[in-house]
Amino acid sequence: MWWLLSLRRFANWGWWLVFWEWLLPLGRFFEWGWFVFRRWLLHWRLVFRRWLLHRRLVFRRWLLHRRLMLWWWLLEWGMLRVISKWLLHRRLVLRWWLLGWRGLGVISKRWGGENHQSKEQH
Repeated sequence: MWWLLSLRRFANWGWWLVFWEWLLPLGRFFEWGWFVFRRWLLHWRLVFRRWLLHRRLVFRRWLLHRRLMLWWWLLEWGMLRVISKWLLHRRLVLRWWLLGWRGLGVISKRWGGENHQSKEQH
């Protein structure tokens, strides 16, 4: 158990965080008693809940911003054009998954498919 108290372990700042957040409250508990300790715990619980509320609000704001930017982008560049681009992309990806590069018409034009000149010679 000597390594728990060794100075090498406290070179990491995370251990100082553990010390400040867990060992000092225990010192408060033993020095000032149960009710002061409970009040201290309640205080930090409220701080944490406030921070959680803040993060939730930031996330909701970010989500709203994403939605609004998506709608603005769709209206700005023409909704039908963008949606048709998405549908075309889905169709091409589906053909690529099912038929490979030949399904997209890449191999047949270049590397020996239906239109290749070596087939026309024979």
